[in-house]
Amino acid sequence: MTTILSIDLLGDSILDNASYVDSGEAVIDQIFKLSPISVSLLAVDGDTTADTFCILDEMGDDPKPETGAVVSVGGNDALQNSSILMATCLDHPDRWRRIFDHKKSTLLKDICVKASSRT
Repeated sequence: MTTILSIDLLGDSILDNASYVDSGEAVIDQIFKLSPISVSLLAVDGDTTADTFCILDEMGDDPKPETGAVVSVGGNDALQNSSILMATCLDHPDRWRRIFDHKKSTLLKDICVKASSRT
């Protein structure tokens, strides 16, 4: 079992929330206060699932078995499609749920593949 020495935060404003909270209260600030583990804020306010895929691609396949990840995605995907959702979601809620679930599961699989290549 590999010991986690650092954590990458990936995703959107749920993790990159400094502009929405008081100084020192951002997720990254709270983690720094509580944990001796190094944390990298790779999440970007406004990023979508596709943007997170791009960040993963930029990270490459260089294994870092000691790095864990926290991921928060999907909110901005929903916001970007809100007009479609409002027009048709009530008629086809399962269809939209499947679309968002597919994006999230694809991203999670990509992260897991990268993680398994590290061991």
